[in-house]
Amino acid sequence: MNKFINMLSKINGGNLIDGQENSDIEINLNSKVSKLFVDRFDEKYYFFAEYLTDGNRDNWKQIQDDTVNNVEVFGESKPNPSDSYLILLWKIDRVDDVTYSKIIDIEENVFFYKKYVLYYTQEEYDALNEWVAKNGNMNIEKVLEILSDEADEMPLYAKLLVRVITKIPFWDLKFPSAVLEDFEHIVDVKISNMRNASKTEVQEMKKIIVNNYNDANILADTIFSEYLKEWC
Repeated sequence: MNKFINMLSKINGGNLIDGQENSDIEINLNSKVSKLFVDRFDEKYYFFAEYLTDGNRDNWKQIQDDTVNNVEVFGESKPNPSDSYLILLWKIDRVDDVTYSKIIDIEENVFFYKKYVLYYTQEEYDALNEWVAKNGNMNIEKVLEILSDEADEMPLYAKLLVRVITKIPFWDLKFPSAVLEDFEHIVDVKISNMRNASKTEVQEMKKIIVNNYNDANILADTIFSEYLKEWC
């Protein structure tokens, strides 16, 4: 968990939230699998947790007990649901229909907080971690520029990087005009590879992505619920 948080921080210039040191905004949950960072300016609660499952059992109850139901930390004053977000870090062996189905079930569950499932394979994590180590502290604008250069064939680190920037709700994705042009090219390339897609379906896919490029939450929700299986 700590290594993943450190990697995310480096992608955003050294801190998870702009202008706020991680050590200043972290609330100790006394948990081995969950962390909490509170934005001091808008008082939003951002929980991170490692989602663990063997296919039959998972640690979902433990995550709830360690976060929103953590009486030791919050007492009877639980965070407001509208101000609470949960980013689940889910290490998987492979991406398949079961994975997509589980992601949809988790993210569409309206219980208490908004949920974002950031899934990854060990190979993707290692590739991104190595890339971040070589580049040092970045910023989101620079990351978007780099991703635009990977339009034709995304390496492992870039695949996870795209997932990261669309699953972190407090990162503001502002696309410069030049990057937007490249982003549209990425969309063209990706949707041209959609299997068994009609021309109408392809155009609809492009319309949804381009129209929502500056709202990561809407874009991610739309792709996951309707198109992700074909697009990835």
